[in-house]
Amino acid sequence: IGPVAGRNALMRLIAQVDLGMVPLDVGQPTDLGRALLEAGRLIRRRSLVVVISDFLSPAHWGLPLRSLALRHEVIAARITDPREHDIPDVGVVTFEDAESGSQLQVDTGSPRLRERFRRAAEEQQAWIRQEILAAGAGLAEMTNAGLPVPPGFTIQTDACREYMRHSSVSKEVDSQMGEALRSLETLQGQKLGKGDNPLLVSVRSGAKFSMPGMMDTILNLGLNDQSVEALAKRSNNPRFAYDSYRRLIQMFGNVVLDIEKPEFDEVFDAKKKQKKAKLDTDLDAKALKEVIEEYKKVVKKHTKQEFPQDPHEQLVMARDAVFRSWQNERAKHYRRINNIDDMLGTAVNVQAMVYGNLGDTSGTGVGFTRNPAIGTKEFYGEFLLNAQGEDVVSGVRTPVPILELEKVMPNVYNQLRDITTRLEKHYRDMQDFEFTIQDGKLYMLQTRNGKRTGLAAVRVALQMVEEGLIKKEEAIFRVEPNQLYDFLVPRLDEKGQKVEVLAKTRIEGHDRRVVLSP
Repeated sequence: IGPVAGRNALMRLIAQVDLGMVPLDVGQPTDLGRALLEAGRLIRRRSLVVVISDFLSPAHWGLPLRSLALRHEVIAARITDPREHDIPDVGVVTFEDAESGSQLQVDTGSPRLRERFRRAAEEQQAWIRQEILAAGAGLAEMTNAGLPVPPGFTIQTDACREYMRHSSVSKEVDSQMGEALRSLETLQGQKLGKGDNPLLVSVRSGAKFSMPGMMDTILNLGLNDQSVEALAKRSNNPRFAYDSYRRLIQMFGNVVLDIEKPEFDEVFDAKKKQKKAKLDTDLDAKALKEVIEEYKKVVKKHTKQEFPQDPHEQLVMARDAVFRSWQNERAKHYRRINNIDDMLGTAVNVQAMVYGNLGDTSGTGVGFTRNPAIGTKEFYGEFLLNAQGEDVVSGVRTPVPILELEKVMPNVYNQLRDITTRLEKHYRDMQDFEFTIQDGKLYMLQTRNGKRTGLAAVRVALQMVEEGLIKKEEAIFRVEPNQLYDFLVPRLDEKGQKVEVLAKTRIEGHDRRVVLSP
């Protein structure tokens, strides 16, 4: 709402949303986050909630807002005033420190001062947008747009920065996470890791910038010795249940408990050899149950403790592990190369699980709305049937080009094309997306602006100007300075030339050995 329209515009907005709404007295909360929590406590039935704010509160309002949005329809109206971006020219102003008495004179007409203030104001506005984006706005926007996104909640980047400072989060963050989890359980009609129909969740990073392969993920969280049996009975598919449990122990053991992956890979490869199984999917439920017992022995050997059976303890440990993964060596090295601020931190997205490993009518994949290597406008990516997310990028199985999905599941393929096209138009940039198919139903797990080469950056920017998605001025800033090196180094021209293949590589085993053959 612009400041010129003022009170009249605000009253018109209130009049539009006031029909059928009952005003609530939330007392005198000290900040926006507390107001949202109080609103969530008071509003019992699903309602339309309108939040009008400048969102300048320094407190944690992202998580309460998303918790509210899980149960209600939420409209967030942000009030901005362009006059806050500039200093009024009132001549020389004297500032005095009340304690020391020292004074500072400032000339409000100074071009240098006015430019510095303008930049600081822009950085503040960018920070608010960054907090919203880093707090999982991609998921929230996809949900609000009616796209098939598993329900969940987001723990925003402030909590990560707090964890980096103190190696723990505050009681307030723990309390808000507990409330968000209860909201998710109510929405799903399930309890985390409990009952005849246990709720399982995924725990993923949600960094502002795409950092492919750098951050850690845990799937199937909430499984334990009891809930795996409930899942097997509920799904009538014991193999799927035990496969999900062994994946959890392996991912949790590696990401949370710092057990090296080869420790689990040796167990799994030995079982495949014993059963004469060529692929992971060739192991039956009995074999996977045996793998689970061996995995638990690996955990006990390296941690001197049993694999945690309490689902809430699993969730807390997984959240903290994702925060820690922001500081792992590969992530820090990636940020140095790509000039990403170390202090941004990552959000944590907790979502209800959807399963790509239920059989041949399920699968998972990743993709781009355009080719990230050369920038051509083509649907680009890979997928696997009867698999979960890590399978596509780990090298355990060879993924299939995403265009092949049209032959296997044409309806799902067409829906995916439609959704990703809409996402690209919405964000006005090439999207990097992740998806899962469960029993023939498509779910979008994540979307963000995709990384690309310098050649692709220029080509995509030019295409989007031609398509009317962005203006020429914006296109210039879509190309990073260091991406121009792609145009300065010599390259081989293979057009019309006979290329002699010197060697080929293939990836073998869970340890992802690269085998070179002539």
